Amino acid sequence: MAACFAFFFFPAFFFFLADFFLTAAFLLPAFFNDFFFFFDAFFFFFFFPPFFAFFFAMLNLLQGS
Repeated sequence: MAACFAFFFFPAFFFFLADFFLTAAFLLPAFFNDFFFFFDAFFFFFFFPPFFAFFFAMLNLLQGS
């Protein structure tokens, strides 16, 4: 469990911080643009594998397969 936490969430925390500061520095002027939400959601799902897996599991259920 500790190894799983260290492998997934410890690096992901720093990627999340990097995403936060990159978003604040470059994308706050475009806060209401669609690209802002796509950018933030992409990094959130890409760097958090459990949420990534959950997202595609739900997508699979919605498609009925």
